[in-house]
Amino acid sequence: MTRARDRAKKGDLFGYWQIVKPMLFGKTATGDAWDKDQEIAARFASLEAPWGHQIDPAFARSVPTLVLTGGWNDEYEAIATVLAQAGASTVVLTGKDHRVQDHPDFHATVEAFLASNRW
Repeated sequence: MTRARDRAKKGDLFGYWQIVKPMLFGKTATGDAWDKDQEIAARFASLEAPWGHQIDPAFARSVPTLVLTGGWNDEYEAIATVLAQAGASTVVLTGKDHRVQDHPDFHATVEAFLASNRW
């Protein structure tokens, strides 16, 4: 995401979208779709990144928390480790990278977590 945001800052919005669209939407950014995608890309590029907000991982001690990762990004795995140390349940579902929600075991994993954490 850092590389994508750097491209957007340099005015290369399509370069940004070539990285972001596959990660977030599971689709390839193409020149043919650019007229339709450009407004969406500009909106996403203008959003403040959700990291760096000093969230205290201790929240995971008081609220049942499930952290799902794809096992493809060391930074995400490091965050998951910190949250696990604070009490979160973590599961790695490999094979779908950033789109862990597309993994065939995703729904069963979430449902099992919810069933074991009725509050």
